[in-house]
Amino acid sequence: MQETTPERPEDVHVRLKPFFGVPPARYLPALYALLLAIIVFLLLFLPGIVRFGTVYTVTSLPTHAAVSVDGVIVGSTTGEFFVPAGPREIEISRPGFAPLRQLVQVRGRVIGSLIAPRREALHAELTASSPDSHVAAAAGEFASWSFVGEASGQYQFPPIARDLARDLAAAGSVSRFVDFAGRALMHVDSEAQLADLAAGS
Repeated sequence: MQETTPERPEDVHVRLKPFFGVPPARYLPALYALLLAIIVFLLLFLPGIVRFGTVYTVTSLPTHAAVSVDGVIVGSTTGEFFVPAGPREIEISRPGFAPLRQLVQVRGRVIGSLIAPRREALHAELTASSPDSHVAAAAGEFASWSFVGEASGQYQFPPIARDLARDLAAAGSVSRFVDFAGRALMHVDSEAQLADLAAGS
């Protein structure tokens, strides 16, 4: 029986065959260049083509105002939102305040948008439309939660009094909170509501 001695790794040589008559010394650099071009395209160009637009940072006074783009709510202030390129209507609204609508021509960036997307900042100072109706609506909502009883692990009371106090402060109508507190105090039926009212005060 003839024994075969294993070959050493340094004795093994791999030789590539010509591809359609083109020697490896020519088609390998071309193949590497093609792979590099695909990687560059996927990282630098494709994200900008697929998501062509601008990332807007939207802030407002008061905060926690709803932000909508072309009638579709995308979030609330303060936040960052991607807006596709083209003519868009951005609306910032909050109950008790006149909404702010702005028509913008959104642009985009193709090259490098994955790493450094195009950014814009938008700030809105909302004007109080009717503090009295805002106070009345908040008092009605506060009273409706008094029928629920105590909060539990499944739900928590919304911070109605705190939100109203922040809105009235932004509108320069802090004195109206006294009217709300007088109405809301009669409907306090839990420690959570009392804590909310105290925090707003």
